[in-house]
Amino acid sequence: MSKGKFSEYKDLGIISLTTFYKSGKAVATPVDYRKYDDNTLYVSTAKNSYKIKRIKANPKATIAPCTMSGKLKGEIIDVTVRILNENEEEKGKEMVAPIYKKLINRIILLFKKGPRHYLEIT
Repeated sequence: MSKGKFSEYKDLGIISLTTFYKSGKAVATPVDYRKYDDNTLYVSTAKNSYKIKRIKANPKATIAPCTMSGKLKGEIIDVTVRILNENEEEKGKEMVAPIYKKLINRIILLFKKGPRHYLEIT
């Protein structure tokens, strides 16, 4: 049995999610993730973020384990990012809920308010 793309990832952690402009310019952002299985991760981001605009234009991205400041700690992997539709939002909320429990003591939590998009990374 072969290992999945994310078999080495912890259940919760931080990844550098690199998305691309139409021009090909890369933009890396550290995001908290939750691992669903060895082939799927979930993250959440603000609906009005530029990251969402880039993903809509090009769902191909890369990820790598990183620190909160974005310093890479592991191998870069090519992935596809899918924005969950309205019918899937509850699943997205359920998947990322443990992330916010982990973040409860971080000041960053103050900035997580407002409408969210939930992303599936495969």
